[in-house]
Amino acid sequence: MAIRLDIREDGIGVITTKVARGTAGFRPGQLSENMSRPLMREQTQAFLKRLGKVGFWSLPNPVIDQTGADGSQWIIEGVKKGNYHVVDRWSPEQGAIRELGLYLAVGLALMNIPKDEIY
Repeated sequence: MAIRLDIREDGIGVITTKVARGTAGFRPGQLSENMSRPLMREQTQAFLKRLGKVGFWSLPNPVIDQTGADGSQWIIEGVKKGNYHVVDRWSPEQGAIRELGLYLAVGLALMNIPKDEIY
């Protein structure tokens, strides 16, 4: 699954969700979901505020934390004032990347993901 939040010049975010069938990371398969929709300005601002609150722009990368063959890779990328930052974590059980990822997927993209499938 991939979730993208683009913020237009007017401050309104557009969230895009893509979900592929298949074996994640090995054979992603065809897209089963491809949706884009605008967010309310307040939703976009709340996400930006959350980025600051968790200290996204100063989180270290890379962190070598892959501890098994089964899990998921959570990657959050951002651009602020022309500066690119990426944070990559393996199956985070807590912390900033898990909080931001869940907020994007469930809070903004409104994805219905069973709790036992989030890892």
